[in-house]
Amino acid sequence: MTDAPEEMLGVAERGVRAIRALGADQAEVYLWTARSWEAREAGGLRTIQEADESGVSVRVNVGGRRASSTTTGTSDEAVMWAARRAVTLAGLRPQNATPWLLPSPDDRTLRPPTNAHPALARPDPERMLGVVDLAGDAVRDANGIDYVSAALVTHQGRFVVANTSGVLTWDQNAHEAFAGEVRGAHEGEARTKRVSIQERRPIDFDRDVRASFEAAIALATEREAKIPLDRPRPGA
Repeated sequence: MTDAPEEMLGVAERGVRAIRALGADQAEVYLWTARSWEAREAGGLRTIQEADESGVSVRVNVGGRRASSTTTGTSDEAVMWAARRAVTLAGLRPQNATPWLLPSPDDRTLRPPTNAHPALARPDPERMLGVVDLAGDAVRDANGIDYVSAALVTHQGRFVVANTSGVLTWDQNAHEAFAGEVRGAHEGEARTKRVSIQERRPIDFDRDVRASFEAAIALATEREAKIPLDRPRPGA
């Protein structure tokens, strides 16, 4: 998977030129990559996994006929496959009298590159497992809780846009998301409460998760919950 900005910009720029050579009056190439790491603890089982995704989307206008095509990958070959298909599809479409306004270089929706938190650039699996371990252990200690799961996902994304209006830009984002589930019962009634947190920095159990999990335990069991502050940390 090609995810270096310079390489992706080159692929997109070459793609726009190639699409014009295929007969398109206007063209736009959109490349994207995504990488994620997930740490999960459910029923006492700990797992961590990594996943990569990438793709390309091509839009064309050929003599007033518009079409688009997408495929996986960010290579020159992937762009050309999508380009040829889009141009072929455009030839089968009726003409559209409305002008097609592509984004221009001064379009405010095209943001400058976002500086991601440095700690999210190289995720630490042990830190991530530590957060879900603390969440799982803390909730299991509460009376009336039948099941708990916790997952922490670090996500990195990057995209590149190039078109015949002169746009050639890229952006990136990174965030961390925590999702937890608590199952309990009160007076014979089963209750499930969920916790969802997203931050553009590393998530910390005490700072970000504790209060939400205490509230989830209380709602699931109708009992006040206070997770001890002095819980031992994994690896300590």
